[in-house]
Amino acid sequence: LCGSMTPAPPNKKVLKTAMGAAELVPHEVWGSTLQAVQKLKAEKVKIIGVETTSRSVPLWDASFFEEDGGKVAFIFGNEMIGVDTQCLEECDELISLPTHGV
Repeated sequence: LCGSMTPAPPNKKVLKTAMGAAELVPHEVWGSTLQAVQKLKAEKVKIIGVETTSRSVPLWDASFFEEDGGKVAFIFGNEMIGVDTQCLEECDELISLPTHGV
């Protein structure tokens, strides 16, 4: 699922970067990320927000690795403002992707 700010096929840059994979990956474009998250939750999909917050746990400590066969959706924000706060509230879990500078 792509929010309204996310480029998605048939965007020429996305198609070039995907190198043919765009046709193999199902996607939907939504005008509201919050509505997309709520739709997934109604379908019993576990929602994982990828954002650095006081509630986030590092990726390697996340509990979704321990679950059996359930569907999981990862919600990524954009570089400017990250994941919307309303979407963060809907997440079942928040994880961070720790990075180490040089």
